[in-house]
This record gives sequence, structure tokens and C-alpha cells, in this order.
Amino acid sequence: MIPDGLVKSEEARTAAGYGKDRWRSFLATGQLPSARIGRSLYVRADDVCALIEAQFTAA
Repeated sequence: MIPDGLVKSEEARTAAGYGKDRWRSFLATGQLPSARIGRSLYVRADDVCALIEAQFTAA
């Protein structure tokens, strides 16, 4: 069972409109926390929203 608020990383990336390399850099640097559950990588929906907001206000 997956906790509420978690979404698959790939689904979040596609919905947010980021490229694969940029998304991987967010994950690798810790800008976007993630958790592996089984074979899938998950991120918090709130963290994705915060990342988008930070990118928007930085521009």
C-alpha cells in the first residue's frame, strides 16, 4: 500500500513538464526528495508543487 500524497516519480515528471535529465538532477541533488518502494520511485506531490513554485519565483 502506497501512503497518501505519494506519486510515481515518472508520472510527476511528465505532469510537471520537466525533461528526464533535469528531473534526475533534482533527485540526485536532493532538491526533490524521493523514496523507492519496490521497483518504483515515488515523490511527494507537495514536494513537486514546492519545486515548481521555487522555479517559478526564481525566474
